[in-house]
Amino acid sequence: MTVIKILLLGVLYYVQGLPYGFQDKFLPIYLRSRGLSYTNLTLMKLLLLPWLLKALLAPAMDLFQTKSFWTYTSLICLMALSFLSSFISQEFEESFLSFSVILFFFNFFSATQDVAVDGLALQMLTDKDIGQGNSAQIIGYKLGAFFGGGVLFWVQIYWGLQGAFGLLGIMYCLTLLAFCILMEKQGLKHITKKSINTERLYIQNEDVELNENIQVSHKNDQQLNWKVVFREAFRTPHTWNVAVFVIFYKLGERGALSSFPLFLVDEGVPTRTVGLWNGMFGQIGSLAGSALGGILLSEKRFISKVLKFSCWFRVLPVTFQLLFILFWDQFSSPAVHWIVHYSSLLSICILQFAAGIATAAAFTVMMICSQGALQVVQTTHYTILASSEVAGKLLFSSLSGMLIDIFGLSTVYFVFVLLSLGTVFIVPEIPVKEEINKYS
Repeated sequence: MTVIKILLLGVLYYVQGLPYGFQDKFLPIYLRSRGLSYTNLTLMKLLLLPWLLKALLAPAMDLFQTKSFWTYTSLICLMALSFLSSFISQEFEESFLSFSVILFFFNFFSATQDVAVDGLALQMLTDKDIGQGNSAQIIGYKLGAFFGGGVLFWVQIYWGLQGAFGLLGIMYCLTLLAFCILMEKQGLKHITKKSINTERLYIQNEDVELNENIQVSHKNDQQLNWKVVFREAFRTPHTWNVAVFVIFYKLGERGALSSFPLFLVDEGVPTRTVGLWNGMFGQIGSLAGSALGGILLSEKRFISKVLKFSCWFRVLPVTFQLLFILFWDQFSSPAVHWIVHYSSLLSICILQFAAGIATAAAFTVMMICSQGALQVVQTTHYTILASSEVAGKLLFSSLSGMLIDIFGLSTVYFVFVLLSLGTVFIVPEIPVKEEINKYS
């Protein structure tokens, strides 16, 4: 049963990565080749708004229907949208507005699927297999992004945009079929039943006694409104310290991974070489780190140690990269320069390897923390944590380039080192489920 659950989650997270790779890697190159301006390419980032509003979608999924229902619905909508796009793809080249509308709905239904699948994972995974489940999530998502950005690019070359959308539709169709088979035939359906009819909430306010038991029935689902859902989510033990950690733990790493390859290009390292090491070899290192993280995280008592170790580990390649930046011009000897050249490229792979372990451990902590919430608000709780991580990365990524232009790369890179080191000291302790007995 564990293998089936891990396989099911891996497949679902794989198709979640398809739209990201499709929009982040494939579409900018394709649209630019068709003459789209840089301004319009930049404005297309606004189409990612549904991903930032996931926390508003999550309460609706907690309050109405089951997570499997929302997963079915999102997959069907994405499949239909893909096939529809394959038939009208010729119009996209003439109408940027039509293309933008299609992409907006791709993001909306993908964000819906993301929230629903996270809710499924919270209900399906036990303490024993939660580490492997989160590795399946990360590896599946990265493979999906690779397929969406790489394979679809080559499909478009030979069969055009119509073929790319058609293949995307086939992938969603196969995923929907696999989801139906695994959910209906392998005895997993019972874990996704709607729990709101039997969930008891303990709501503390001026009109209700502390810990008064309020039965939430199907008849008055509307009474469990967004305000109550968010309040109960934030009352979950360990929520705040986990949220603070996931906001900051990626900042130094993301800054280094986005700026150091550009430094190497500026210093004359061939773009193709940097792309090979940063893209292919680095991605392999990231996948290997995520896979190793899943193995190390199989025992719950090791999760904090694995997370702290990976945070320490990340400090080393970022520090070495700072030294490369500071003393790059000092290496005049051809032999020494050759060593530094490939050591700097290797540091990118090592950093992505460590980042893979850290990400698997961080998402495991997030999921354990969310499993400690009331079942009726678990999806909202996990989405809040996941959105905090995304918000931290997006905010810092948008500012780091400007900071480099103002203060210089070496100064800002020193900040990257400090941020990477600082996360070691805010690693949260593993939430203990027994601490939430006051809710039951």
